[in-house]
Amino acid sequence: MLLPLHAAGQYKKKGHTLSHFYISSYTPTLAALIRARQQLPRDASIPHFVSIGQGNPHNGTPLLRVTDELRDIASRVARLAPSLPFTSLSDNDATVKQALDALDRHQWVHLACHGMPNRQRPFESSFAMRDGPLTITDIIRPRSQQPEFAFLSACHTTVGYASSPDEAIHLAAAMQFSGFRSVIGSMWSVDDEVVGQVVSAFYDEMFDGSERLDCTRAAVALHKAMKKLRNKIPLEQQIVFVHIGV
Repeated sequence: MLLPLHAAGQYKKKGHTLSHFYISSYTPTLAALIRARQQLPRDASIPHFVSIGQGNPHNGTPLLRVTDELRDIASRVARLAPSLPFTSLSDNDATVKQALDALDRHQWVHLACHGMPNRQRPFESSFAMRDGPLTITDIIRPRSQQPEFAFLSACHTTVGYASSPDEAIHLAAAMQFSGFRSVIGSMWSVDDEVVGQVVSAFYDEMFDGSERLDCTRAAVALHKAMKKLRNKIPLEQQIVFVHIGV
């Protein structure tokens, strides 16, 4: 993904933008979208939700607001969906192995960490964990728990291969290829100062007052969240997050 097509509009003239008329969603490939749409819906059981945050990665710059972000998500889950099975992994618990185990056991995932794109070797693009990189190669494998939704609160998660920009090999696509039907990813750097506002507004929209979580609400929830924040955060942060999938 190279162009933020969802942000098209007449900004200099303060006219309408695409978001005034449409709710945008992307897909890495048509096959991936068809596969996500054809996946059978889950039964009536409540999905398991895990938040994974790594603010002190191996050989990485600390992210000072990850703890607050995970705490805010936990608070919203407790208030808006109290019976939802919820787990949080952070700091020393957010290792490569623990994260992979969590991806295998949970249908809903929130990842807050550094996103590390590798534009020369895209399969080595990774999320920075406590003990090293969680790479695309690690992530792309079948899941047994019918994964549904992932929010990638990290930088550059939709950045692909430098010499083949039309090939969708990036972190967000890897999550969908591994089975997640709906994914929120980022097109460039995420501002640590405002990402908490985006995450809070998004989950306020995702939880509709019932105990049932629906991954197909994600595109609408992101759209509504950014509409609420339109006059509160910089333009580039209003359009950095994109929806992929169903």
